Amino acid sequence: MKIYLPVFSYSASCKTFDLNTEHNPGIGGTQHVTVLLASRLARAKPQWTIYLVNYSPINILNASQNLKQVSFSSLEYFCQFLSSPQETGSRAIITALLLETCKLAELKLISNRVFCWLHHPFHFKHKLRQADFLAYINQGSYQHSSNCRFYPRCIIIQNIFSPANKANIESSIETRQDFPLRLVHLGALVPDKGLLHIAKQWKRLKKVFPNAQLNVIGSALTYNSWNDVHQLVPASPSYANQILKHIPESDIAEGHCRFHGNLGLEKDEIITSSHLALQNPTGIRESFGAATFECMALGTPVIASGDYGMHEAMQYFPELAIQRPSQIVGTIRRACSNTDQYKELQSRSIAVAKLFSLNSEAATWKWIRVLQTEKCEITADSIIYPGFNSSTLKAITKLNYRRVNGVLRTSIKSATKYCLRKTR
Repeated sequence: MKIYLPVFSYSASCKTFDLNTEHNPGIGGTQHVTVLLASRLARAKPQWTIYLVNYSPINILNASQNLKQVSFSSLEYFCQFLSSPQETGSRAIITALLLETCKLAELKLISNRVFCWLHHPFHFKHKLRQADFLAYINQGSYQHSSNCRFYPRCIIIQNIFSPANKANIESSIETRQDFPLRLVHLGALVPDKGLLHIAKQWKRLKKVFPNAQLNVIGSALTYNSWNDVHQLVPASPSYANQILKHIPESDIAEGHCRFHGNLGLEKDEIITSSHLALQNPTGIRESFGAATFECMALGTPVIASGDYGMHEAMQYFPELAIQRPSQIVGTIRRACSNTDQYKELQSRSIAVAKLFSLNSEAATWKWIRVLQTEKCEITADSIIYPGFNSSTLKAITKLNYRRVNGVLRTSIKSATKYCLRKTR
């Protein structure tokens, strides 16, 4: 069986992937997960041939012999190749963001050979639904529940996640106001990732923690952006100028805010030395939050939105999940108010990252099962939501009604007796 996984990332061609460590060398989470999934499938099914598809070859170390690479100048040409008769029986796993760039007529030619990898909750695209792919893959229950009524054959398969080699829980917080708080933000410097929302809280943050330091790891170059980036902030000039309205250049010059650009393994030291990570504060257009899990795996608790794609990670941290960016400073203050609570958050972060890491093996085998299933036999996953049956609800409602009425009757009787005594 032949399985194709398109990447189509110029930045991926400039990096080196070591499939023994599975660390992200400094590219977008979606591209990194695509490479990891290809590697896991190749190792689990040595009789299959797995192809990574890109503009040019990707430098990969320690790959399985059945993990191959093939180059195409565009997704359009790859789709033409995939629709050819000789590829009957082949399968492709393609992200929705890539598929959106194709015309509907092109998508229909390959629909019976493609699994559409949806990117985020509420990813409603009529063109993708009309294409009627083999199945529509969601990364979590939140994403599935938002998309399953729009797309047929919606399935939940968690993204592959590989944890850090060694977590660090030696860092500790202090409750004094001049405590040198170290914060980190990991992600591409594009509007969807939310650094501007964090920057808008910088002034308030400095008032509460005057010695705070923010380390920003990432760049606009993470996502195939070959345009010029700003000299101080490695983002597009327009986006960088918006950020600089809230983080003054003097704070950058004095080291209070440091922009490191894209980093490979060296980013781990910065993350482990940070007390807290500030990730996507809105969650919008977030798929799985791989950067969030990277921080958690290294023992750094994360403050982020509990909504959209961030829900999968942040559901385990209600005290750190925010509803709006204006809650960032208050949440930091509470997280740093108790040293024992902070140690709990560190340990819980490592545990949650391990949970998703261990589930990656099950996710690989679910992919293998789904890839071998005929379209007519693929059924949508169902989610069991907690609830009560009607008889239980009636009994509880009736019991509470009696209790409330009993309290009310007693209160009325007591009040009446009190009034009568007063009038005598």
